[in-house]
Amino acid sequence: MLSYTIDDLNEIRETELNLLLQKHGAIFSGAAVLEVGAGTGRQLAALSRTARLAVGIDVPASTYRPGQSGKLAYYDGVNLPFADDSFDIIYSSNTMEHVLNERDLHREFKRVLRPTGVAVHIVRSSTWRLWTIAVYYIMLPRIVVAFLRRRAEPPEHINDARATPQSGKGVGQLMLGLICPMRHGERGNRFTEWWHFRGASWRRRFEELGWKAESVEGVGLFYTGYLLGARLLSMARRQRLARLLGSSCLIFVLKPNAIPSQQGLSLGNIRNRF
Repeated sequence: MLSYTIDDLNEIRETELNLLLQKHGAIFSGAAVLEVGAGTGRQLAALSRTARLAVGIDVPASTYRPGQSGKLAYYDGVNLPFADDSFDIIYSSNTMEHVLNERDLHREFKRVLRPTGVAVHIVRSSTWRLWTIAVYYIMLPRIVVAFLRRRAEPPEHINDARATPQSGKGVGQLMLGLICPMRHGERGNRFTEWWHFRGASWRRRFEELGWKAESVEGVGLFYTGYLLGARLLSMARRQRLARLLGSSCLIFVLKPNAIPSQQGLSLGNIRNRF
């Protein structure tokens, strides 16, 4: 197995949220919280034990499905189905890197956020991307074997997009996929994504979207995009590794500015993979 299971991801996300609440629990206590990109609903369930109200939304195309009951609904990726000034906190975890219509969505964030409210986003760091690339090469033999096995399997349906001699994917494209793992989010490419995940890049991005960073800090948890060592590394060990190798995610606490910057936003190369 090369990637994390839902249970693995749930454990990581719950630990990240616990670390966040250790740092910023006071602002969540008794608040009305909207979680954007709620996924399986595990963080939403945890937030409901702290917040006065916890509501989650995700897009229908999300690869995760709610595993727990809760106030979780689907939306179109931009338009939030809530009245103005409905929430004290807009919260997201590992979601902002997948947003397509950033300006429109952040305008909606501000619409449903109360005047005294804040946005709290956990986002991937350059540490995560660079260590994911490093681990990719360690696991490359297993990745190649898995790739060859999948190519040898017959297509499941007529529109199966896997690379075969009959498909439109050339050998060069396949080889590029072995040289460096594909990007995780929607900015940059497989070689430059780490730059967009730097704290300074995220800060500039949020400023361009009309936010002011009140605080920026590491979550304090280390992991990569692959399963290597997952069973050997407890959450406590991952926290210790973060002190040595860096945190895989950053916490941004943001307040809205009156007028967002009009410079630097180019959305033409961003796909919607929320």
